[in-house]
Amino acid sequence: MQTLIAILALAAMILLIIGLIRPRWAFLRARWQVLIAYPAALTVLGIVASVLMPPDELAAIRGSRVERPRKRVIFVSKPLSSIKTNAPTSRSVIPSRHRARASTMSSRSCSQATSVFFCA
Repeated sequence: MQTLIAILALAAMILLIIGLIRPRWAFLRARWQVLIAYPAALTVLGIVASVLMPPDELAAIRGSRVERPRKRVIFVSKPLSSIKTNAPTSRSVIPSRHRARASTMSSRSCSQATSVFFCA
């Protein structure tokens, strides 16, 4: 069965190339039909070949892959009140574009803050 699918795929590739040169030789009327029909046929043949592949060949393919170690990503969710920051104590240290924001943050408690930078 694999041989038949391989022969059909080879014929579809050859007809695709011939159809781009002269579409009538590939049994279609226009190049756009060739560009739709034969790649679709190759896709369908590839799917059919992968479904009909014997389990021993599939195991051989999976066994030959190189397993790369996965990077471990750790997500930590902490409330802002548990994060300690070194917030500036004087207003002169805070840049001018952040002064308005810092003054609005002073009325909130640290647990309601939306930014760690301004949580004192």
